Amino acid sequence: MNRTKKNVHTKIEVVMAMKKLNKKPRFNIEKMIENRRLYPVTILTSVKRNILDILFRNKFILAKDIAVIDQETFLSRSGLDTQTARMLKREADEICLLQP
Repeated sequence: MNRTKKNVHTKIEVVMAMKKLNKKPRFNIEKMIENRRLYPVTILTSVKRNILDILFRNKFILAKDIAVIDQETFLSRSGLDTQTARMLKREADEICLLQP
């Protein structure tokens, strides 16, 4: 009988602990992405599926990966035609670097 009461008591404690956890602020991935500007390249409006494949193959996953390098380096490493690469670079810069 004591064993049953102990189990019930333990279950109640677990439920109460879970309720306390739910009241604490939760990790918010959206805020982390905004604060650190960790936007995926898919956020760039000019990116099409075929461009995504090329960017991923060339290790450009985040818009920040594009924004932090100079235009000429991006042109040579991206594997994209000049016009598309410049358009993506401009867009990544606007999203990642020019925001306050």
